[in-house]
Amino acid sequence: MTKSSKRDYLTIGDVIKGLSSQFPSLSISKVRYLEEEGLLKPKRTPGGYRKFSKEDVKRLETVLRLQKDEFLPLNVIRQRLESLDRGEEIAFESKVRPLSVEEILAPVEEAEFFSLEETAKKTGITVEELKSLEAFGILETKQTDEGKVFDSTDIELINIVHQMGRFGIEPRHLRMYQHFADREAAFFEQILMPTIKQKRSDASGTGMLADLIKLSEAFKRILLQKTIRQYFRDI
Repeated sequence: MTKSSKRDYLTIGDVIKGLSSQFPSLSISKVRYLEEEGLLKPKRTPGGYRKFSKEDVKRLETVLRLQKDEFLPLNVIRQRLESLDRGEEIAFESKVRPLSVEEILAPVEEAEFFSLEETAKKTGITVEELKSLEAFGILETKQTDEGKVFDSTDIELINIVHQMGRFGIEPRHLRMYQHFADREAAFFEQILMPTIKQKRSDASGTGMLADLIKLSEAFKRILLQKTIRQYFRDI
């Protein structure tokens, strides 16, 4: 990473340039946002400019990898960093988190919401890209007195979509996933709701839904594995 011979720190521009090969979408606004969230704490020059040490850059790289490889929300990343500060090592699993029924069925009022501009700043994509995702049905915004808002699940989804963009995948390509999700959710409802209503137990219904989701994820993973072998057998 390049830096001036007259100083022993990196500017925010130096940091962006040095990490651009690993994180092409990294921007000054994204770094500033992570600092506002308390995940980064670079010192300042007398003139107010940020001074990034090697440790600051390593910490930023850790945050970005946790977002990119594991698609973790900031509150979980904050917990990982606290563990790191205690001297514990962070293991990068490089896999998508499994669905949690508790998260899926969490009351809407417990969710944290972000405006259009906050979401763009938080995820590193433009407002126009967010509107495109909404237009293609990938995102469904909530309308409040302050305008359209997104919740933490939307943020996680946007981060994944953003990474898929590296492969040339556009919002219009993702509509099939939404169709699959709609059909699968309707299928689950058709299967489970009669039994749940018979038992009249929310707890048992949640447990059955959790089991069905796990089985469905495992089935789709293996089915995709078998199918990909057929398409890419010559690699």
